[in-house]
Amino acid sequence: MKRPSDSTDTSTPTVRLLLNCVDGTIPFLTPYLLKKYVVPSDDFFIGVAVRDSCVVAQYKHDKTTNAKNNKPSGYTFGFKGLDSHLMDYNRVTVPSFDLLQDAVDNDSIGVSANNDSVQVWTPQGRHTLPCSLYNKIARELKSQVIVPCYDMALLSESKKRRENASRRCDAWLNEFVKDHDPSDGATFWAPIVLGLKREDRELPVSSSLGGIVFIGKSSGVDLFSELQSHLRNVRPTETIVLLSARSTLDFIEAVRAGVNVVGTALPQEWAKKKRAFVVPFVALSRSVPKRARVSEHGDDRATDVLDFNMDGCVDMNDSKFSRDALPLIPGCACLACSNSHSRAYIHHLVQAKELLAEILLFAHNLHALREMCRALSTDMDSTYVSIKTSIAKSSQ
Repeated sequence: MKRPSDSTDTSTPTVRLLLNCVDGTIPFLTPYLLKKYVVPSDDFFIGVAVRDSCVVAQYKHDKTTNAKNNKPSGYTFGFKGLDSHLMDYNRVTVPSFDLLQDAVDNDSIGVSANNDSVQVWTPQGRHTLPCSLYNKIARELKSQVIVPCYDMALLSESKKRRENASRRCDAWLNEFVKDHDPSDGATFWAPIVLGLKREDRELPVSSSLGGIVFIGKSSGVDLFSELQSHLRNVRPTETIVLLSARSTLDFIEAVRAGVNVVGTALPQEWAKKKRAFVVPFVALSRSVPKRARVSEHGDDRATDVLDFNMDGCVDMNDSKFSRDALPLIPGCACLACSNSHSRAYIHHLVQAKELLAEILLFAHNLHALREMCRALSTDMDSTYVSIKTSIAKSSQ
């Protein structure tokens, strides 16, 4: 991973959020709500995975007199345009956010690949994605950033399998660089798969190389230490990405190690589980007016002292919120909190199984994570300590 340094800039980089989107769209929110509450900015990316966003049906006959009976004979990958309201956001195209995690989620053991393609899990099952086809689709999506194809292997797999995965990553990256046209305006992030032990990997020389992206997480290995071992030879100003953080602690540990773009699907995952991200951090606590921290109904009905889990979330199914008149986070400017939707109201929506509960929770979780990124950019040390200490205290 050696790359000559051509800059002496040591300024603290902005921590940016990469929202891993399923089906190529930001979930739950309408175009109007997106425009109002999720404002496009340079510190926010949306991730588009070809594995679920570009799956198209195949038919035995192109035309049929009865469309209802024209059932797909199979599925393949092809270009599907994104919604127009997403074009204002910075977009990142990837084959998948984590091939190994996809395999685990589908009760499969490991990732299958050959020298020309990799198998990915789609909503219609497992399908072969040729790297040449992926490169073509990625160009057609016209994202600002493209992550080339990569292979992954478990640490428990044979040495030969892991060596083959490393070799394929190198070959597919070089193939992508060879075919890439810088005039398209897109940059690419070189994929580095954690667990393949390639700290000495040479990156290709290209004017379109925008940074490196770490993929996966080695089982039983400390993420902070593993990232630092890879980052020793990377210049400070280069874009450094973790493609998929699976927890709040992974998120902040990656930033502490030197990552400045963190990808995650946590906002929507928490919302689906009816959880709200409420862990306090320095910048947030300073922005909350004192009057907002006390409920008008008194301490018997509301409190801003919350017991959260290891992700800094509270479960809105909990009956303790049934009479809590405070917003999720007093002073928060998200869709839920800024419109005076109380914890009690959201708890009621959850109990009634209303979709609005997930909409409000997703909007809040996304806003809170973006605020956390800004706090980490402004004062990483204090914010890291604040979050780590709060989670540790709550878990005792």
